[in-house]
Amino acid sequence: GAGRTLLPGLIDVHAHIGGGDGEPLWDIRLPNARAQLEALLYSGVTTVLSPAHDADTEALAAQLSAGVIPGPFLYRSTRMITARGGHPVPLYWDVVPAPWPVKGLLIGTAVREVTSPEEARAAVAGDVAAFAPEFVKLVYDSFPPCSPHVSGEVLAAAVAEAHRLGRR
Repeated sequence: GAGRTLLPGLIDVHAHIGGGDGEPLWDIRLPNARAQLEALLYSGVTTVLSPAHDADTEALAAQLSAGVIPGPFLYRSTRMITARGGHPVPLYWDVVPAPWPVKGLLIGTAVREVTSPEEARAAVAGDVAAFAPEFVKLVYDSFPPCSPHVSGEVLAAAVAEAHRLGRR
């Protein structure tokens, strides 16, 4: 290795596998999750945290670990758990170029909207049982401004359930 540089594998902590490929809104097309993973690995990224349920990450993770497809180690999340009408729901309604029934379906596949501690616990438990992700994604912000966010009580219930199930 004389005269060369050796870097450790890079870690991308926010890569939407199966989400958009960065193209402009007027040129959106279906992403190729396998090509995204291969490109990350080729770029030196050996570990990826996928902070949304954009693609069939269970199948991708199984294929990666079995060596069927090349790519980085994939840490997967639950669907985003947010307040009813909270981030990213307004963005789906305002930005996604699709008819309203399709937007509703997209929201349902990517987001769990909760209003109570019971709903938060059920959302965490349901997604952990369904997807076996490595972590739970909770959204606590007001983006866009003035959009609703979960209460502290709802947030605490979701975190407690995630920890009870051995998830971050």
